[in-house]
Amino acid sequence: MDEIQDYDRIDSIDDLEQEDRTRDFHQLHIPPIEEFWGHSSNLQVWFENDYDTRLLHSNLAFPLLKKLTEVGDPIAKRVFKEEIFLRFSSNHLTVMQFLLNEGYLRYFNEEEIKFLLEEIEYDDIKNLLYKDYFTVLRQLIDIGDMKALGVIKEEIVNQINEGDRDVLNFLLSGNYFSYFTQRDLEIHSLLLKPFINKLIFWGSLNNAPKPFYRNIDKLQKNIELAKLGVKKKAPRAFYDNFESLLSNIELTKLAIEKRASYAFYENFEILLDDIELVEIGIQNRVPSSFYYNFEKIKSNKKLAKWGIQNKAKLGFYGGSFRNIQKNEDLAKWGVKNNAPHNFFSFFGYLIENVDLAKWAVQNNAPKIFYRSFPILRKNEDLARWAVQNEAPKVFYQNFNDLMSNIKRAKMGVSNNAPNIFYFKFKELLQNVKMAEWAVSNRLRPMFYRNFVQIVQDPYFINSLRIAKVKKEVFLEQFWM
Repeated sequence: MDEIQDYDRIDSIDDLEQEDRTRDFHQLHIPPIEEFWGHSSNLQVWFENDYDTRLLHSNLAFPLLKKLTEVGDPIAKRVFKEEIFLRFSSNHLTVMQFLLNEGYLRYFNEEEIKFLLEEIEYDDIKNLLYKDYFTVLRQLIDIGDMKALGVIKEEIVNQINEGDRDVLNFLLSGNYFSYFTQRDLEIHSLLLKPFINKLIFWGSLNNAPKPFYRNIDKLQKNIELAKLGVKKKAPRAFYDNFESLLSNIELTKLAIEKRASYAFYENFEILLDDIELVEIGIQNRVPSSFYYNFEKIKSNKKLAKWGIQNKAKLGFYGGSFRNIQKNEDLAKWGVKNNAPHNFFSFFGYLIENVDLAKWAVQNNAPKIFYRSFPILRKNEDLARWAVQNEAPKVFYQNFNDLMSNIKRAKMGVSNNAPNIFYFKFKELLQNVKMAEWAVSNRLRPMFYRNFVQIVQDPYFINSLRIAKVKKEVFLEQFWM
């Protein structure tokens, strides 16, 4: 009897489904033929009761009723809007969500919608599924329900006080806090009990990033500094390293005001060894590498300051700072002549041939030129020729091999040979004439990949996907 009484409050199929979420009804296995007759019987009862939508699931009843209305069914036309009104005002969350999602309220005029919204009892539509609840409230706000706006604000405050991080993340990612104004901050913050909740609320109204909430416990230790970081858009590292920043708040404030890079916050404890140099760096917006390599940089404060004053780029302070000290004149020359990052990164190589290094900068050599510098020094003429003729990156990568036949290497560049030409250069020297023919006739990379086999048996070219005409011309020239 108790179980029968449990169903007294069920008024529709949707209610039954809602109730059945905790039962085993959906686990029943009904044969297809019985299921068919069951649906047919339901539709017959639905028709006999003037399309009462409570007798079918809403996601079936309303689309059917809509279609019948469109084709001119007189009963459907009479009850269509009435059924929407009755079911929406039943305060059944799932039904309301369906009608809103599918746009059924567009059949009502402004006055009718206003009347419909007045029928909503918000306490009745509260649901354990918070995502559905907040989604419906948002949809109601979108159609002009000002009461829903007040309810959603109260519910957000309640959820903050509950402290459920999953719900909080949902509200943040869904931008639900955008419904609050600065005036709301004064009113609703009074309802927030622990101060941490007031800070969460403040962060949401000021578009704080996600790291703000991940580190909310730490941020309580200095609320004003935390707020300054949000207002000035401090990077993620500001929040992740917040506790260490409290050891020198003034330096941190300076970094925030001057927009120091995230590397400042990550290396904060090391930077305290020379605050004067750090302050100069912050005020002049030095790159991240200044902070990452601070231990090396502070060993030559004079050179570091010179770099700051002359707006040296990333590479100047990079991992090669100790090498830079070996030839300060060349390093300064590089800064003044706008040398690229790699000029400094591979500075240890460059001091072995200062003239070639300077020539590379003056002639806009590619970055790989500096990386390959020890090999390029073996043949400066070829290296300079490569820069002047805009040789591809692979030319420098395979420079050792190319020096074995400079004439053929230059031919490859002049004829826009594919990259594989340089990677397979040594193999191609087995038949220079054949290689040159391939380059001049724009053969595909697979030819070079199989070059050794083709040299041994020219007919091997027939097994490759190369134009038939080119194959025929090739065999005429190279088949002995």
